[in-house]
Amino acid sequence: MRKTYKKSLFSSILIICVISFSLGCILYGYSKNKYSNDISSDHGTENDNLYGNKVTFDESADTSSTDLLLTFIGDCTLGSDPNFSYNTFHQKYEDVEKDPNYFFSNVSHVFEKDDLTIANFEGTLTTSNLRAFKKFTFKGPPEYSSILTAGSIEAVNLANNHSLDFLNKGFIDTKNTLDDEGIKHFGLGEVYKTDIKDYKLAFIGYKGWLDTISIETMKKEISSLKQEGFIVIANFHWGLEGRHVPIGDQKLVAHSAIDSGADFVIGHHPHVVQSMEIYKDRLIAYSLGNFCFGGNSNPRDKRTFILQIKLAQNNDNNFSSYFKIIPAYISSSDSINDFRPTIMESPEDREGFFHFLGDISPDMPFELSDDLINIFTETSSDETKGV
Repeated sequence: MRKTYKKSLFSSILIICVISFSLGCILYGYSKNKYSNDISSDHGTENDNLYGNKVTFDESADTSSTDLLLTFIGDCTLGSDPNFSYNTFHQKYEDVEKDPNYFFSNVSHVFEKDDLTIANFEGTLTTSNLRAFKKFTFKGPPEYSSILTAGSIEAVNLANNHSLDFLNKGFIDTKNTLDDEGIKHFGLGEVYKTDIKDYKLAFIGYKGWLDTISIETMKKEISSLKQEGFIVIANFHWGLEGRHVPIGDQKLVAHSAIDSGADFVIGHHPHVVQSMEIYKDRLIAYSLGNFCFGGNSNPRDKRTFILQIKLAQNNDNNFSSYFKIIPAYISSSDSINDFRPTIMESPEDREGFFHFLGDISPDMPFELSDDLINIFTETSSDETKGV
């Protein structure tokens, strides 16, 4: 009787152990999957790379060895207002163990394949504490400049309403820091000129509100650059925040720039995407929206896009101009800004984005989509290589 009791007791204990082990495995699997979901993109698919998000699209425009591919992105604020305390850019930098690769890790594969990537740098890189008297002032330490290099961003526009947040000292510090990092910069009277694949490029930047810009001065500067044989890319910081369509002042300035010879007009500031337009066979993107933006811990509208422009030489010495839109979000999470721009993977999200962009761009002469779109073809001399 005692042996039978012991045998039954042993069997019961064994069964309990087996059940406990199985239950433990199930719970472990659940917690592991939950953790994976926590670190993976809410906008993408679970995967096994360092930051939990793997983009499966090859988004860069196809180019030959003689084609020129330029990439443009919107507002990049590598830092925060000193008074911010919740989910700041600085906190994220510490959370990722000061890894500069984190922030552009979901888009750098696109930037690495072009000839030049250009961002609007909205903020400062300085240790100065002497702030401008305004609601928000953005800054990051000089070491944040390596984030741009890690993301394969080679040039930035500085003509915006946050470049002087820490007064002239902060502005000079920012330019010196960018110089030390090898990042080119332009705007506020400074022109970035370069020659890539025999294409002469000139990048200019202005604060484009009518009370901050002299249209006549801008027209003279653009005309002078065109006479020197440059392809002129004009950047403007302008418009009303939160508005998806440009105001009349933006159109006036953009059309004046193109009338003076600008080949492309790139805009930013409203913190949301604005419409696109073709004016006199020239492309205008009124606002690319935010991109890697430390100025807001959780913007309601996280849509943005990467704009690529390609110039291709034809056999008969013509140059065709194309553009490509790559829809993206400013964050890999839809519940908070994690300062890691992420390309839209969902076909439904991408379709919805192009529907939205088409609705706010009714004057575009063609349907906006993932395709590489031809803007125009224009004869150019060997001497200027311009469009």
